[in-house]
Amino acid sequence: DEWLMSTWYDDADNDTYGNSLSWSLACSIPEYFSGMWINDYVFDVHYLSWGKILLWWNFWVMRITSTGAIDTTFSGAWVDYFVNTLAVQADGKIVVWWSFSTIGGVSRNFLARLTNTGAVDTTFNPGADNPVNNVIIQSDGKIIVGWWFTNIAWTARQFLARLNSDGTIDTTFTTTADDSVSVLEPQSNGTIFVGWWFTQIWGFTSAWVALLNADGSVNTWFSTSVNGVEAIVKHTNGNIYIWWTFTSVWWTSRRKIARLTSTGALDTSFNRNAMNRDWIYDLYEQPDGKVIVWWYFTSLWWVPRNSMARLTSTGAIDTG
Repeated sequence: DEWLMSTWYDDADNDTYGNSLSWSLACSIPEYFSGMWINDYVFDVHYLSWGKILLWWNFWVMRITSTGAIDTTFSGAWVDYFVNTLAVQADGKIVVWWSFSTIGGVSRNFLARLTNTGAVDTTFNPGADNPVNNVIIQSDGKIIVGWWFTNIAWTARQFLARLNSDGTIDTTFTTTADDSVSVLEPQSNGTIFVGWWFTQIWGFTSAWVALLNADGSVNTWFSTSVNGVEAIVKHTNGNIYIWWTFTSVWWTSRRKIARLTSTGALDTSFNRNAMNRDWIYDLYEQPDGKVIVWWYFTSLWWVPRNSMARLTSTGAIDTG
């Protein structure tokens, strides 16, 4: 029942990145976790199965122990620009990505891999011509990547590609998009939801959201039309939630959050339109169908709620 949280403090009322901000990591069991202060943003944390914790922010990837102490067996990796997030392979190696060109003093364009000691893996160097924003590691060790690139691993691939575990291009995966792919959401059955600015995937029209089969081919049973999607989550009960900046789904007014059916049609039983100033970063659907949403708001649909709220299964604010 342990959990980690990160909290930021603006000690000078200054919102400039990295200038007047401090972060604290804490744990629900303080006698086992001392807590630690960091003088910059923490983007995220990853709890490892053997108890240690990876964390990363602006220019660093580091590892701490379960008590909050610096793990001195992990060298830490300095980057010349931001690390967005990371994924840990089954063998303990760590894939990191975003907009850097150097990590740990080694040239790597937008995508790199670290050993479990924090050193740059010299056997992995796919390179990309533009930033990578999302990566998923499949059960067979292959790596799907997406975002702005049009060339990766010295091979032409538009906005979407799959790499072999050694970083070479997987020539059996040829699905590309007509614009950037930022969202990659693997599903339990091996399919993958993708989303962002595209209107076509491998010639198939499905604006901003599409579904790929496990082999990378387009699932033509799923099609939708949305004008802007940041994230997609499909839960075990079959509900598909999308959210971010859109204002319509299938030409029906839906602002910033909507629910789709398994074929991509708009689920009209979930009807909620967020106001312009409401921003939802993530959500979680409870087993009872209620939905917890959070991020940057002080009210949601004119109901006072600070940063977190719960919706009913129809999209109404849960006032209970």
